[in-house]
Order: sequence, then structure tokens, then C-alpha cells
Amino acid sequence: METIIPIMMDGQNYWDSSLKYFMETFGAESVDAEGNYVDMVRQPEAKEALSYLNQMFQNGYFQAEWLTLSNAKIRQLIAGGNVLCFVRNTADIDIKAVDWVTPGPILLVSGKHPVYGKEKKWAWDG
Repeated sequence: METIIPIMMDGQNYWDSSLKYFMETFGAESVDAEGNYVDMVRQPEAKEALSYLNQMFQNGYFQAEWLTLSNAKIRQLIAGGNVLCFVRNTADIDIKAVDWVTPGPILLVSGKHPVYGKEKKWAWDG
């Protein structure tokens, strides 16, 4: 029987994609209440996100070694039908978006609302 991976994070790219997604889902932002930049990891919501990921790990939904996988290996696992849920950048693994459905944000028991930053000004706009 082939192994099914319940939750595949973005392999070697997990820090800037999957982890950032989870922190944003738990409400972490890159600005504080006064509008000053602060590393998202230093926000209390980041701790909640890491706790959630730890629970997933403890329950066997993903394994630490999957965070070392290359895009090519992830692509191979997905093509083989071994991945149930892929969390993050589908462009990196060259899959058809129509084959995957986004679950949207994770709704939290705490009642906090997910956030997702969006650049409103492009660098070349002046």
C-alpha cells in the first residue's frame, strides 16, 4: 500500500510560503498596533500557528523530513496521487489549478480573523 501524505507543506520553501500562510491564518501581521514593521514570527499569533503545526505533527499529519523535499519530489508525489492536501504555492510544482480546490482560510476556535497581506503598490509604479 502506498503512503498517503495528509498535509504536504511547501518542502524546502516552507518558511516563506506554508509557514507564512499559517501565521497569517492565525492573524499574525508584519505591522504592530502603531503601524511599525515587526517580524511576523514575533507576533503572538505566530506562536499559535506553530502550536497548531506542532499538533498536526504530533498527530502524524505530516513529518519533519517532508520540509526538506524539493519541488521536483513534491511534484512527483502529487502526480502519483500520494498527497491529500498541499499547502501553498502550486505554481512552484507545476500542477493544474483546476485539479486542486482551495479550502480557504482556517477558521479559528479563538474567533480571530485570518489576514492576508497584499501588495497594493508595485515597485515599478514609482
